[in-house]
Amino acid sequence: MNCFTDERRFQDDGPHIGMPRPKPRYGVDTVLYSADGDFNCSRCEYRFAHETRCYMEQCPLYAELIRSGRVPYADALLRMASGTGSKDFVNRVRYIIQDQNKTEIIFCSPEHRNRFGGLRKNGVLYPGSPAAFTASLYLLTASCRLWNGIKPAVFAGEIDFSSFGLGKLAYGGRHDYTLYKMAKEIYTGKAGIALSELCDRDIIGDKTFRLIVNALMIYRYGLNVVRF
Repeated sequence: MNCFTDERRFQDDGPHIGMPRPKPRYGVDTVLYSADGDFNCSRCEYRFAHETRCYMEQCPLYAELIRSGRVPYADALLRMASGTGSKDFVNRVRYIIQDQNKTEIIFCSPEHRNRFGGLRKNGVLYPGSPAAFTASLYLLTASCRLWNGIKPAVFAGEIDFSSFGLGKLAYGGRHDYTLYKMAKEIYTGKAGIALSELCDRDIIGDKTFRLIVNALMIYRYGLNVVRF
């Protein structure tokens, strides 16, 4: 697969397809929560004065708003997609969110959920795990064959991609290969899949694309957007 060359991207130092780096949280425990633990947006510095609108893309509680349903997951996907500057990418995201039953962070199977969730229990994923690490593991655990091959290279907070030979994917097909390449791209920040390939349904099927988009959401907003 070719690296990105001509595709537009954000004017910052975020890796691959124009995804910006996750933004830090801004004193949310003392500023943006009310006494009963609910959201208190009235004191947020990103809210327009005397209005209910806000700069949602800068909201330090955006992930929590997505998870709570206050921001529809489809809206969050489209906001993320629009940041790539690619109409084709936005259109493909629009296509997959037509199926409202799948318009949320999903796992492709109960086994995927168990593999990914199990990483929290054994300490590989921990509070504060890097978003790129977490998003990569979401993709790597989507396939049993891929995960069994790369699991020895996964440690707490680290994935040693250099120790994993691509020959282990010989029988995994395009799906496993694409998941591996995208996981590596998210983790390392080095382009591995062209944006034009992500937009092409003949190259990357809808199931794989949906997993990739979910992984990008985890990278952008953290593990808090995942509903276990």
